[in-house]
Amino acid sequence: MEQLIEFSLNHPFLIGTLVSLVLLLLFVESKQSAVGVSPLKLVNMVNNESAIVIDIREKKEYQKGSILNSVHIPFTNFQQSISKISHYKDTALVIVDSVGHNSTSISQILKKNGFKDISRLKGGIASWTAENLPLVKS
Repeated sequence: MEQLIEFSLNHPFLIGTLVSLVLLLLFVESKQSAVGVSPLKLVNMVNNESAIVIDIREKKEYQKGSILNSVHIPFTNFQQSISKISHYKDTALVIVDSVGHNSTSISQILKKNGFKDISRLKGGIASWTAENLPLVKS
């Protein structure tokens, strides 16, 4: 413990940088508008909570395989097509994309439009297939 205190006193810049990075990470994580769920949690949500899966991948990706009964609204057309899901405002929604990058911005759009219960599939459809869960082709 004494060495940690001595290190901290001898290297205030490094300690300050570490504290700043930790605070920044906490801030960024707190701004995420949707909870990340695992593929198995998604299965549970669909089966037990009647959650609706919203797939935001582009058409070519979606046609290669999608989660059964998912609603397809491509990321590029999402703002214009949000009315397709307006009747789900009080339903649990899970946003699915390719690897998990676009789901956060879509979650923010949904929150601004009055949707309440929004989650995102951690790792996107890649994590779904990594768990050997089924896809349907359209």
